[in-house]
Amino acid sequence: MKDVAGSGAKWLDVDPARFPGWIASFARRHDAGLPDASLTVTLAGDGASFTAPDGAVAECHPPFPPVPELAEPLPAYPDVAEAIAAHAQRPRAVGVLLVRLGGYAAGVFTGSPPRLADAKTGSRPVHGPRLAPYLKIATDRFLTVPDPRRRVLEDSPRLFLAVKIRLTEPTP
Repeated sequence: MKDVAGSGAKWLDVDPARFPGWIASFARRHDAGLPDASLTVTLAGDGASFTAPDGAVAECHPPFPPVPELAEPLPAYPDVAEAIAAHAQRPRAVGVLLVRLGGYAAGVFTGSPPRLADAKTGSRPVHGPRLAPYLKIATDRFLTVPDPRRRVLEDSPRLFLAVKIRLTEPTP
């Protein structure tokens, strides 16, 4: 969990298989589990925002937007959470490029759960002018990783599949 300085918000990465349970737990923690209370769901860019009766907000940014199932009118919050989780876990091919000045790791993942189908790593210097064409096709999902090595690449699905959540708690 990362606390963004001065914002009162925290960023979390939640595994898509755990996401519906996380939303249900968020509802219970913030009094939306009561019979007469519920989370309010609104579309927020390429994701959904869940607002609890006490003012807590979970802005959810699923991987690989847009999520076709998220359209007006939105169903109840458990169904929205399930739709986001299903979208994140859908079989697809994903290219991952990890770079640092002194090295790189590139791989293609396929299926669900993602398996590394092909990879290449190296320690050649990598500079930004050489990466410019790839930035045009990159998604907004940048991964924070240590050195770009094969084992880091193999572990990257947990990062690129995660539902990113900006959690804002009500002020006491």
